Amino acid sequence: AMVSPALIRSEEGLNFIYILDSQDGSILVFDKRGSYQKQYRLPGLSDIRAFWVDEPGSIAYLASQDKIYEFQFSEADQ
Repeated sequence: AMVSPALIRSEEGLNFIYILDSQDGSILVFDKRGSYQKQYRLPGLSDIRAFWVDEPGSIAYLASQDKIYEFQFSEADQ
């Protein structure tokens, strides 16, 4: 369940909708019809201000005020 949705990422080339929950420290994934698919936990990350998803590469890039993080979906805690 979403606690504090902060950012959303979806565009024509993506198959899913990605929502960053800043308080819970996770990315929630929904299909384009709005059905929940999965959740990825982002332990230790806070103050994320932007993110971008590379679906073919299974990578999310997350930006805080002074750092950029690379997050592999395949290695993530689902």
